[in-house]
Amino acid sequence: MPAKATFLRTTQFNGNYGCPRCLQKGESWNDNPLIHVYPFEPNVPLRSNEDVETFARVAVASGHPCYGIKGLSILYRMVPNMIGLMPDQYMDHHMLLVSGIYLLSQRSISADQIDRAEKLLEQYVFEFQTLYDLRWMGINVHQLLHLQDLNGKILHYIHGTSYVAKQVASTTTIMQQLSSHINLMNEASPARKFCENLHKVGRQYKVAENIGPGVFVVGKFTALPNPPWQILLQQMGIRNGRCQFFARLWCKGVLYLSESYTRAAKRESSYVSFSNHEGEICVGSIRYFIRWSDCNCARSCLCNPCQYLCVIHVYERQAWRVHDHPDSVSLAYMDAVELSDENAVVPISSVRALCFHISVNEKQFIIQRVNDLEAE
Repeated sequence: MPAKATFLRTTQFNGNYGCPRCLQKGESWNDNPLIHVYPFEPNVPLRSNEDVETFARVAVASGHPCYGIKGLSILYRMVPNMIGLMPDQYMDHHMLLVSGIYLLSQRSISADQIDRAEKLLEQYVFEFQTLYDLRWMGINVHQLLHLQDLNGKILHYIHGTSYVAKQVASTTTIMQQLSSHINLMNEASPARKFCENLHKVGRQYKVAENIGPGVFVVGKFTALPNPPWQILLQQMGIRNGRCQFFARLWCKGVLYLSESYTRAAKRESSYVSFSNHEGEICVGSIRYFIRWSDCNCARSCLCNPCQYLCVIHVYERQAWRVHDHPDSVSLAYMDAVELSDENAVVPISSVRALCFHISVNEKQFIIQRVNDLEAE
């Protein structure tokens, strides 16, 4: 926490307004300045981005912290790739670290990728001493040499600071055997329901129609008065029939929202990676979903066969600094993009993963999730 406060340019936890999340001041315990406590207070205001910027400017002008803020962190206005903020030599070096961590953070990792990550991190540590001096070659830098021996799941098996090895061994054994034990339990037993819930995360949604295992329409269907027949014909060979619109799709633990879902305050869940008809991996934003059936029924129908399609506004990838890196680092999860005029229509099975969209200094980036096991 002291390092975090220094990096973020905030008051430490043992000072007034030391909480980075809210605006509770706290107080010294028994007038002891070394012990700062936070008595329970209901409805404490949370910090906002606007507050942080305002307080930072006041702090810089006055020379004193303002509500715990001493100034703006270097992270506040960062471009995702830090181009223009770091000299090229340091930028190239930093990308060795990012690339190595990315390779080790994927859901599945090949032996070749582990070897590649090991070489990248070795190169990073080797160059670190020259760039930053031996003084900073501490244990945190050294341990990068051993990351390839670890597994991202292990972090979730630790719930305290005591007997860490025992926690990891015990929880690993339980989770490995859980699935086989569930299958042996009575389907109606409370114990089975509890164990099944250990595998489930998230809230419940109103299901309009089941599409397949773990895939269903969320919300309701509405008529699509003007289906995009031209692109349906060009890309899917569909000439006519019944098109129904829906705005949300739950697919194997992930909720996808279309741009047309107006109830969402943020539409970041509409950015996806997908496979086009040539099998290429593309990125874009979901405009809406379509349920198409080969009929012209006047009412809501359940005719078969039907197809579930996704209309996607395509983003074009742009060349950027990573592509010129001398060590050929791998940052395949991050693309510099521009919005194109192209729309793609693909089966929902062609949607690969949810992505993040970032716009910085009039530049746009779409970032794919490295894995679906950890929060990002």
